[in-house]
Amino acid sequence: MRPLKILLSAVVLLSVAFLARAEAPEPRTALIIGNADYSFAPLKNPINDADAMATALEGAGFKVIKETDADQAKMVEAVRTFGTELKQRGGVGLFYFSGHGAQIDGENGGVGKPDAGGLCFGQRREPDGALGRGQG
Repeated sequence: MRPLKILLSAVVLLSVAFLARAEAPEPRTALIIGNADYSFAPLKNPINDADAMATALEGAGFKVIKETDADQAKMVEAVRTFGTELKQRGGVGLFYFSGHGAQIDGENGGVGKPDAGGLCFGQRREPDGALGRGQG
């Protein structure tokens, strides 16, 4: 009986030590963009989708950055803010976009609301890794 008691005590002590070492969860940051108000083809669901996703992710412990009906300038600023948050906080990053999308030269992207008389395609990465101006 005594060896069993010692074994159980050891298991309990190791379990407590393991739980005491458990770290807080990694920081979680999400960027959510929902664009619906397109002049050429309005959509019904992106704002509701973005709101629902933001609520779900906040409930899961994410810090949420959300933009709705964003033009190119707002989308670029949101992406930069998201990048800055990830650099500062570390941890996990999640990007969610609901709206019109497009593929140009083999690259996929979300379409922002038209501004300056044309469609925005967000940011593109140049060969040197720098963010370049989107095609518009």
